Amino acid sequence: MINQQNRYSSIRNHISKGTPKEALVVYTQNRLCLLTLAPLIFKACASLSMIHYGKAMQAESIKAGVESDVVVGTSIVNVYGKCCDVINARKVFDEMPVKNVVTWNAMIGVYMRNGATDTALCLFEKMSDRTAVPWIEMIAGYAKTGDIEMARCLFDRVPLSLKNVVTWTVMVDGTRGTGR
Repeated sequence: MINQQNRYSSIRNHISKGTPKEALVVYTQNRLCLLTLAPLIFKACASLSMIHYGKAMQAESIKAGVESDVVVGTSIVNVYGKCCDVINARKVFDEMPVKNVVTWNAMIGVYMRNGATDTALCLFEKMSDRTAVPWIEMIAGYAKTGDIEMARCLFDRVPLSLKNVVTWTVMVDGTRGTGR
């Protein structure tokens, strides 16, 4: 048996190298501290679209009492979202006792990637602390759906302090395919 740090590194390396299946094998063979490893395992599940394994991990997280951790909860939102299960992603999001800007960005991203732009916008408008990331997610999402007017409207609302090369690039790239 390898020690906890080596297991963590091994799982992280498998995910970084694009071999998430091996990350799941390492985890299964060496179950340990869920709070530390759960986000990595959820990422592997999302990469493989293995929602059944993600649900099993969620159940283990609940049993271990770590599902209320903001990092674990956000990871669960991501796995459901990347497996196109928007309803369960939102259920987890709504039940989280603590959310941070990453959690909000994750849920907005779930909606945008699954074509629920109006719902994403409603959630975005409820966000109290917006960094550049949710603005970029929203602008890129609308541009990808071909709604350049809405993407531009959002871009025009980005606070000057958050406009940077990335926000400009997302807007320019979004209009590139439309000929505008």
